[in-house]
Amino acid sequence: STLDSMKSTFTIHVIPDLGKVKATQLTRGSVQRWVNDLRKKLSPKTVRNCVSNLSSVYAWAQMMEMVTDNPCRGVSLPSGRRTEANYLSMSEVALLLERLEMVPDRELKFKIAIYIALFGGLRKSEIVGLDWEHFDPARHTLRIEQTRLIGRAVGVYSDSTKTEKSVRTISIPVELTNMLLALKRQQQHASEILGSEWKDSPA
Repeated sequence: STLDSMKSTFTIHVIPDLGKVKATQLTRGSVQRWVNDLRKKLSPKTVRNCVSNLSSVYAWAQMMEMVTDNPCRGVSLPSGRRTEANYLSMSEVALLLERLEMVPDRELKFKIAIYIALFGGLRKSEIVGLDWEHFDPARHTLRIEQTRLIGRAVGVYSDSTKTEKSVRTISIPVELTNMLLALKRQQQHASEILGSEWKDSPA
């Protein structure tokens, strides 16, 4: 929802970066520098959403005569123009698959992540957003319905996908299903050995 999006924006991006500045003292230049920093780690759409949420708060504050200016107005925002995707060639994919065969079992989870990216076309945040409940070995599918990101103030956190259309179920090769089952056995074995010291990683 819009309210959830605004709460997330303020918790993860606004408060950690701008929270020490009084609302009446935030300048347009400070907002522009904040936007420039966000552009280095977030998509253009997400940056625009962050600024839009902050601007909405200032618009309300102006209406309530709590501030006289909205420092978000007039800042330069990323255009959101799509850049041409850079795909691997068939020979590059073949070489990558060949090298992946050399990955040791102890690093199986990294191998699987690359396989999922190759065969599923998932974003990085979607891959690390996968939990075991999203894996159906009987149907050889993965359900994508959340992402995971890292925020300065909150650490690793789960979020919704970029759009409603991003929620989907994809089919995966049998080989990838078998690797996922092997990884699950690895984790179960580690859990049995470590007992109460075992901690599931959120990513």
